[in-house]
Amino acid sequence: MDTVLKVALGVFVGALIVFLFRIAYVNYVFNKAMTSVAEVNETIANQTQKRLQIQKDKITAERAATRREERAMLAAAEQKRLEAAKKAKAWANFFKDPEECLSYKSEQHMIECANRRIKAKREFEQKWNEGSL
Repeated sequence: MDTVLKVALGVFVGALIVFLFRIAYVNYVFNKAMTSVAEVNETIANQTQKRLQIQKDKITAERAATRREERAMLAAAEQKRLEAAKKAKAWANFFKDPEECLSYKSEQHMIECANRRIKAKREFEQKWNEGSL
């Protein structure tokens, strides 16, 4: 019987050793899997962060471009306004309605004054476009 106990004890100890190795192996595989999951999560987080940064940079660049376009449009509008004011002032200096055209005496008189104004306006436009005013 002593041999039976030794064999049983040997089988028990062997099974215990196999069980402990199994626990150690499962623990190793679990830790390896957790490390892989952590690395994947970190990679995903880094990629997400990079995408967000790229998106943020793109939005910032678009806003800056929009502001530049707005400033350019405002400057162009201001330039146009100044040019129109300059042209209006030049027209006012170029042509003044004669005294007799301030109050029309007849329809024919009104037409003559209007024609005089149209002729002066054409002459003004020509000189303005030539840059001689």
